[in-house]
Amino acid sequence: MQIKGQEPKERDIELENIVGNLLIAEYQVDKLRARLAEKVVGRGDSSANNQSIYTFKNKDKLFRVRVQIDEMEL
Repeated sequence: MQIKGQEPKERDIELENIVGNLLIAEYQVDKLRARLAEKVVGRGDSSANNQSIYTFKNKDKLFRVRVQIDEMEL
């Protein structure tokens, strides 16, 4: 964008792409946090409902990811 009375500046496309990707990532994080909060609210105190286990294999190695959710009041 050219401002009146100033010479046009050279654009750094790579920098613009990085900033654009950062804005998209921040938006996606906000949406995922909102979805996660919706899923967690109302689960009760049962530990079976507050954890999830995901297992996957990559390059002949087996990985298990366990996520436990603890709701806290601020």
